Amino acid sequence: MGVLVGFFMAWLVGSVLRGGGDSGEAPAGDREACSVTLVFLAPADVIGGAVDLATGSNGVSHVVVDACEVGDDGQALVFDCTLLKGVTRVPAAPYAKREAARIELPPADAWHLRGCLAGRVGQPYSPTCSALVAECLRTYAGPPNPTPIELLRTLQAQ
Repeated sequence: MGVLVGFFMAWLVGSVLRGGGDSGEAPAGDREACSVTLVFLAPADVIGGAVDLATGSNGVSHVVVDACEVGDDGQALVFDCTLLKGVTRVPAAPYAKREAARIELPPADAWHLRGCLAGRVGQPYSPTCSALVAECLRTYAGPPNPTPIELLRTLQAQ
């Protein structure tokens, strides 16, 4: 019960502090020989731990999308969605040690997802990071507003 209260409080505080959207870093180009990939992440802080605990302690609390883009410095960028920044592009490097699972997308799904997310950059936070990805996947056939682990399991089963 305490976990649910903690999760609710984190959601409530996040809702109050919700960012209006930050465009983040603009892409300067694409990485060659790259597949658009969903990157599921292990918890890294108290909020991530609460998300993981509330969704079954499966070791996954967040998802970002590696859309094969690079910034001006040549470093990989990912699409992310956070309470404070909304939908944005950010450097991928800080997430590398948190990877729990990766799913490469077929080209048609990949480019549709990439275009959808690019169109949402700068917008406020979606209900959840995984719900945003699910909304942008044209072939997603799972539950609405999935948690990160629900999205991962649904895509693994497809």
